Amino acid sequence: MLKEMFKKIIELLPENIRDNVIFEQVIEALQNELPDEVNFNIVNISVASDIYDALIEDYPDLKEIKTSNNEEQLLNLTLLLNQGLITLKIKDHRFAQNINLKTVDYNGEEKDIELIIIEDRIILDTTGIKEKNDRIIKYIYNTSAYDESGTKIEIDEEKAKDINFSEKFLVPLEDAKYYRTHFNDYIDFLNENRIKEQRRREDLIINDNLFTSPFVLKDLELFIRTSVEEEISTVYEEEKQSIKLTGKLDQIIHGIENAIGESEEIIMSDFLYQALESYFFEVSDILYNKGIIIKRLNGEYILYYIHLENDKIIIGNSQTLKEEEIKKIMDSNPFNYEVRGLREFFGLGLNR
Repeated sequence: MLKEMFKKIIELLPENIRDNVIFEQVIEALQNELPDEVNFNIVNISVASDIYDALIEDYPDLKEIKTSNNEEQLLNLTLLLNQGLITLKIKDHRFAQNINLKTVDYNGEEKDIELIIIEDRIILDTTGIKEKNDRIIKYIYNTSAYDESGTKIEIDEEKAKDINFSEKFLVPLEDAKYYRTHFNDYIDFLNENRIKEQRRREDLIINDNLFTSPFVLKDLELFIRTSVEEEISTVYEEEKQSIKLTGKLDQIIHGIENAIGESEEIIMSDFLYQALESYFFEVSDILYNKGIIIKRLNGEYILYYIHLENDKIIIGNSQTLKEEEIKKIMDSNPFNYEVRGLREFFGLGLNR
């Protein structure tokens, strides 16, 4: 019954996901792992409302099927088997579709397959991890890209592996290739460094945990001046003045753009923003501070640790934020929920 029901769910998915050639390969591999029958008490399954309506017609007595609370979530399946845990999440962000399949064996091995479909481009990431005594003792990551027909596209896979390794083990990007290709020689160092860097970052979030409203990076000066003008007009009941840009922050903007790449909108931690504001209004002629920038791009949120030192932009390691990490950041300071546009930036809507 499980295999039969799973096949039905796949048939109910949007055509651009269901008929994607790489998706078909991923699902075929999963179907080979699924048992025909299973105790549904160990299955957690939620689907989008339209899929639920069609599915419940065929399985009216199966009360374990739930509707998803997230409009973008098409399927969330968790299955506990004798050999371990299988999870499958399928999301439709309209401009992109994300499929994540993860298997975790009881012997500590984990395999993660992530498929991203963006119009005519398909990106496939596979990660293999083995842990022992809370230490990662094996780590393999591969990435590839395809066109809509499933033909492989040439990309710099080695560079992508370096970026992924840098984010996972929190080592500088320039050192990632060496550590990645000599992993077994540095297992102890990499695990210790990862823990140490995680704690350092958690401390920074705790101490610098209030964020700005979202804005477009190239409009940094306009954002600063508009924010100050709004405060002045509110306090002194003055009309807002038209703003003429000076270009004083152009070099800094360019440096940040080079450091974090393309972005749709960003937010900054308050300490970092205050340093830029003081520098712009010449309260201080020295620009020196550390903080956090989070950018949004194609439905993903990437956090960067930034060190500003006058004309130098020093970027630490970055990490792609998961839903639980976003919630942790928001909850770390209750005033984040009062910041204009911040909940919308993270796609959290109006409810806390």
